[in-house]
Amino acid sequence: MDAASKVKRLQRERGWSNLDLAGHSKVSVNTIESMHKRNYQPSLPTLISFCKAFGLTLAQFFTESKTISNLTNEQESLLFRWSLLNSKQKTAISTHIDSYIDNLNKKG
Repeated sequence: MDAASKVKRLQRERGWSNLDLAGHSKVSVNTIESMHKRNYQPSLPTLISFCKAFGLTLAQFFTESKTISNLTNEQESLLFRWSLLNSKQKTAISTHIDSYIDNLNKKG
């Protein structure tokens, strides 16, 4: 697998520039640009930083399949949209969902 190409594809899917990826991953723009221009493969620590930024595990990154078995189309869509969020956005949505469920449980 060409990890550098997959990083580039994931950037494109999210509409992220190299500067965006640098901000999300805390990897320097120079490192990202060198990787893309010279087709360098990222080091493991750099790849881990990219995976965190993309909301992926290393296993998910290296999985060739784009689907997770036993998920509906709606669930796959939701997981993909979730992966586009940053950690602050994920926390806000999780808090909202927890509050909503708590309210349902109080009513029910």
